[in-house]
Amino acid sequence: MVKKRRIIVFTGFNRAKFSQMQVGDGHRTNTEEWIQYRFNIWKKYTWQSILNQTYWKWDYCLCCDPATRSIVDHYFGKIKDKRFHIMYEETDHERMIMNMLAQRCTQIVNVRLDSDDMYHPDAIQELTYALDNEAYDWFQWQHGFGYEYCDGIGVLKKYRPGHKSGPFFARRFNKGEWLKGTLRMGCQHQLVKKKNPMILSNGKILVGLHGINTSTSLRAKCFKGQIRGPRKTEVLREFKLL
Repeated sequence: MVKKRRIIVFTGFNRAKFSQMQVGDGHRTNTEEWIQYRFNIWKKYTWQSILNQTYWKWDYCLCCDPATRSIVDHYFGKIKDKRFHIMYEETDHERMIMNMLAQRCTQIVNVRLDSDDMYHPDAIQELTYALDNEAYDWFQWQHGFGYEYCDGIGVLKKYRPGHKSGPFFARRFNKGEWLKGTLRMGCQHQLVKKKNPMILSNGKILVGLHGINTSTSLRAKCFKGQIRGPRKTEVLREFKLL
């Protein structure tokens, strides 16, 4: 039987388990101030980087705290694309979306992307090539660039010697396993290296540096110096964001 595959880019935007976190200037991830701030970054950079993908057969899921539904709908309801889905976690709404996405496929490939991060336009295409190797269920982009969002973007070069748990990863599921929905990605960044992932090429990602991600904490010590080769505008242009 030919395996039918569905690629889903997944962002845990303000999942309920993180809703009490104080981030940035003290706003919690369940407040309108935080959601509006993060939406503006997401729409300008993250969402555009997904739309720019050369491989177009994907879906995008934004996983949110159901307690913030009215605020999230106010901002993200402006996004009109049939591949974009808001999922309010641990609700009938989430299960309905998951069941719909699982139709007519035997495999789900879940690609993690935080709400202030972005992919190079050929990143998902590269992943589709790697998926033909049935020996691997985990895939990761090991290196990339870091940025700090503050009145614009300051780009820094990624530097994590000996660190093998790349900031972005994907996981292959069979349909039934994915529909259990315990946690689509199955584990956090630092645990991926234990999964023997297939390493994908470098420079495919831009990752937030400011440490207010809802699902990870990247600190400045992970980076070393400003980019001295490509300038900020050249990097963003390569990502088709300028």
